[in-house]
Amino acid sequence: MQLGKDVAVAFWGACHGGQRECAERLLASGADVNWLPPWEHLTPLDAAVRNGFEDVAEWLRSQGGRQATG
Repeated sequence: MQLGKDVAVAFWGACHGGQRECAERLLASGADVNWLPPWEHLTPLDAAVRNGFEDVAEWLRSQGGRQATG
């Protein structure tokens, strides 16, 4: 289903960019909090941590977000 993939990609991008409000809306729309994109082995939590968005990372953890490894 393309819509599900579009939501997943948008959610990952929002987390990667530190856009918590957008990420919250996308998660409420059905995004997978631990989705792994095909272009790199990073969950949304990994992406937020890598880019220094600790507020987003803390929120993702509270939503069940996990790192790809560990």
